This record gives sequence, C-alpha cells and structure tokens, in this order.
Amino acid sequence: MFIKRIVAAIVCIALISAFCISSVAIENTKVEVKYSIGKNVLSVNGSPVVSEKPYIKGGIVFVPLKAILESFGADVFIEGKNARVLYGNAEIVLTSQIQDYTVNGTKRHLPALPSMQGKDMMVPVDFIKDNFNVTLKYNSTSRTGTITLEDDGALTDLSFLTGGIIKPKVGNSFFKWSLQLPKGFRVTLQSFNSKYMSFANEQKGIYVGVYIENNNGKDINKYVEEVKADPEKYFYGEITDIRINSKDNLKFAEVLYNDDYDKAAVYERVFFKDGFIYRVMIALEDELDPEEIKNNVTCSGIINSFSLDYNGNDSSVQEISKIRNGQVKYSNYISSYLSYFDDEFMDDMDGIKAWEIEVPPQWDVIYLNTY
Repeated sequence: MFIKRIVAAIVCIALISAFCISSVAIENTKVEVKYSIGKNVLSVNGSPVVSEKPYIKGGIVFVPLKAILESFGADVFIEGKNARVLYGNAEIVLTSQIQDYTVNGTKRHLPALPSMQGKDMMVPVDFIKDNFNVTLKYNSTSRTGTITLEDDGALTDLSFLTGGIIKPKVGNSFFKWSLQLPKGFRVTLQSFNSKYMSFANEQKGIYVGVYIENNNGKDINKYVEEVKADPEKYFYGEITDIRINSKDNLKFAEVLYNDDYDKAAVYERVFFKDGFIYRVMIALEDELDPEEIKNNVTCSGIINSFSLDYNGNDSSVQEISKIRNGQVKYSNYISSYLSYFDDEFMDDMDGIKAWEIEVPPQWDVIYLNTY
C-alpha cells in the first residue's frame, strides 16, 4: 500500500510538471500554415498535411477550409454541400455555391462563392482572416502564402496527458466503424474485444458510447417492435420517442430516452449490418431532455459522422481496436476471484494475472457465480 502511494505521488508530480511545462509553452503557441497554389500539401508548423489544392479564381485565393481550420483546433463537419465549424463558443455554417454564411446565427457575406473540392470546401482566404485571429501573407511571384494563428485560448488541449485522441476520427477496422470526435475527447472505457467503447470530453460535458452486439437473427423492424412492446427489456428508463430513420441509404432506429440509472437524457442510433447490432449513444451533462441533445450542433455532428465502411486505410482515423490478426487477448486477474473474500489481500495482489487466452473478437465474457 505504501509503495502504491509513493508511485501515485510520483505520477501526480509528473503530471503537475507536465501541466506547468505545457502552460509555459502554450502561452507562446501559434499555428503557422503555409500553402502553395496548385499543390496538395500544406505545411503546418513544419509538418506536411495532405489537403485539396489551393487555387486562384477571379483574382481571389481559395484555400481548403477543413484542412486549415482543423489545424487551428476547430471541429469541422462536412455534410453534403454544407460545412459546419465549431471553434470556442462560435458556430459557423457555410453552404457550397452560396456567398452568405452564418456565425452563431448572424448572417455574413463571402467575397466569392465557396465550392466543394474532393472532401473539403474551398473558401476565399479572407474568410479565415475575417473569423480568426490570423495574419495573412502572400507572395504573388512564388504563388505561396502563410496563415498564422496566434493562440487565443482555443488552442489549449492537454488531452494527451490522459491518453487523449489525436486524430479527427476514431475507428475499429475489424468491426468497420468510424466516428468523428471534436478535440479534447479521450477513451474512458474499452472492453477486451473492443466491442464496447466509451469516450468523454469532460470540459464540454459530452459523453459518447459505441456498443456492438451479435445480431442473433434480428432485423431493424423486429427490434423496434420488440422495444415498443417491452421497452424495459432494452432500456433502463423511459423512452420518449423511437422511430426508423436513414442516412446514406443505411437504416437505423432512432431512440430518445431518459436513463434512470445515470439520471441523464440519451440520444441513440441503432444500426444493423453484417451480423452485428451497433448502438451509438450520446449524452450531455446536466441535460434532461433527449430532444435537446438531438438538436445540439456538436452532438448531431458527432452522431451524423458515424460510418460503417471504415477498412483501416483512412489516415485521418485513429485505430483503437485491440484486435490483432483476427484475435484478441482476454486476461483473467486474481482480483476477479478473490476481491469478494479479502479486500486487504487484494490490495497487495491486485493486477496479478491468473491466465490469458486468445479468442475471436465476436466472443463475450460470461460471468459465473461460483460462491
């Protein structure tokens, strides 16, 4: 026990030191994005980032919105012809081929029409200047430009200290799902086979879960019928709405309910594909109306980004699966057997592995009561 306290103290000191060092660095943090007309690679603080190619049209320089703003720490959601940007307390909404856009609902005007190019939206570079604390430089001879963002407080992100997510998306290539999460999220739960995942951004009070179950012959229509007939079998709380909806030709059950266990409202989508049931749920801290979660800009952006076609080849996705070569390791620890009998003994023995086995990731654990 004493050794554990010393180790904990050392860890705390290390974390405090990291926070102090990071705070000093963050005071002078800036993001410098360099671009070249006609080239599909940006330089972000000296590191290459693949993007759509900047171009000049009508004497106006156009740059890739998503690639640049994500380097600033913004959350950018591209949905069809629309782009939605979340940065600090601001929400910016743009539409391809329309010059008007909104900032927190207030209408503004672009100097030229934005347009979709590949997976990004190309916008006049002055849009960046008008909405962010940046300085712009452009060399007409070399056809190169620099966009520099000084830290305005929204750049600060210390999630790396707690194993935070460092890419725009997370995904599991074995179960073929991916999800876009704003910066500041971290993994808070992961089952041994990666079928049950939870993510949290405590600062924003947003909690996300992706849970996978074996289908066992059900389809979406039968599922909805069973939930309506016996909701307590599936949900620990009151369902306020359930219906079948679709996105990108993929049907899902949309469920709004109040979770009695966590005393929270939850917005959930349930997908059926390739023999599995995928449950994607999202909750907001202190929010008791699931309809408000559904209509929340950040929450709807997250859940709308859920995809079931990730195969591991997307470099923007952080692979979080524990599955290797079609197998996962299940480890059984002494604590699962002896903690019931002797807490003091377990304080010394906690973490000692009893046995380990590799199993298919579709398997689940069955807990047997042996006493």
